[in-house]
Amino acid sequence: MQKSQRGFLIPLAIFIVVVMSFFAIALWRTTVQTTLSGAQELVSIQAFYAAESGAQEAMQVLFFPDASNRMAINGRCTGLNIDTSFNGVAGLNGCTVQASCTCTSCSASDTSSYYTITSTGTCGSGLISASRTVKVGSFTDQE
Repeated sequence: MQKSQRGFLIPLAIFIVVVMSFFAIALWRTTVQTTLSGAQELVSIQAFYAAESGAQEAMQVLFFPDASNRMAINGRCTGLNIDTSFNGVAGLNGCTVQASCTCTSCSASDTSSYYTITSTGTCGSGLISASRTVKVGSFTDQE
């Protein structure tokens, strides 16, 4: 006659399989989140550089071709409205930028004009997208 066996290996095996499954799911979720986080960081950096490029373009429009005529610069500031798409530009493909200018102390009686350029770069779409804003200040004095 055989003695009745009371084993514990089957419940132990089931426990190990369940615990390992939870570990596998946790590892998978962490990997997915890390991948999304890395992609989001890259898109955020692209948006920052797009905003900086927009600010540089706005400064170029504001002060050139004639940076010596303060009233002409004031007029260019109030009319400044940049809306650029960087399609086909390496590193900024799919990004857009909007830039505008505000002028403080811009009347003819003032001796200095102060300009604030606000540039917003936007990159990506859907779940992985970013928008960054850069503000640049400048001034010009009456000669």
